[in-house]
Amino acid sequence: MDDPLAKLDHYIETLGPIADALEQQVGPCPGTRPALIAWLMEWKGSHPAHSKIEGDPPCLPASLKAAYRQWAKLQASE
Repeated sequence: MDDPLAKLDHYIETLGPIADALEQQVGPCPGTRPALIAWLMEWKGSHPAHSKIEGDPPCLPASLKAAYRQWAKLQASE
């Protein structure tokens, strides 16, 4: 897969199940789905140790859940 857009599309697709798990395990996203996916991309980029969150449903690290709670709270207040 050499096409940069195809790589990005695939990466975004891999974030979908993580976003779903966050909403199921922590709470609904107060913003839009694209905003949640963008936030996840940013979070994963700054936490390389958690670059491979896998499973069905994905096993979410406590640090991701805590960061999502904080982000969701900020989104809800805007």
